[in-house]
Amino acid sequence: MAATLWSEDFLGGTGRTRDQQVLTGPFAHKTGNWTIKGGVTEGKFLTRDLGRPSEPVALPTKDELAWAMNEKVYGAAPWDSTVASGFRNRLEGWMSGGDEPWCNHNRVHRWIGGHMLGGSSPDDPVFWLHHAFVDLLWDRWQHKHPKATYLPKSKLGAGDPQSGRAISLAEPMPPWNVKPSELLDHRDLYRYEA
Repeated sequence: MAATLWSEDFLGGTGRTRDQQVLTGPFAHKTGNWTIKGGVTEGKFLTRDLGRPSEPVALPTKDELAWAMNEKVYGAAPWDSTVASGFRNRLEGWMSGGDEPWCNHNRVHRWIGGHMLGGSSPDDPVFWLHHAFVDLLWDRWQHKHPKATYLPKSKLGAGDPQSGRAISLAEPMPPWNVKPSELLDHRDLYRYEA
């Protein structure tokens, strides 16, 4: 936890033991610069529990990340968290890729704790850094597997348990009415350096 990321002059540190309130850095409630107003939680201050000392969680390892990045297909039926293959599930972290469940993306949320654990996660500025990194990984996975594509390609039938939940390549995503096929190539908007 001595990393620069959690320093006083960047994201601030972990929360205090009794209520997980972040007391250091520019997003500490006492500075008045970061009040939680999202309505998802009742608290007015940012919370974190880095590493979850009471029930320790480790950050993903390079090997666990490589395990996801080496997967050659994007997803697989039945398009839910039970599938043990597919880049989507391995990166998202629904199943175990190593010694701990919740690997990769989800484990970072769990390691940070506090607001990052649920629907209020965008209230923590680290959420945006984390998801920018996930976007970078998506870009790198696409380059590593250029013949792979987003799946499912077709809308799931009405009898499929994931119908309406697993959005197909050409199906508009609610509430934005944008299809995944329109979002696969971001290179007209921005590029990552190698």
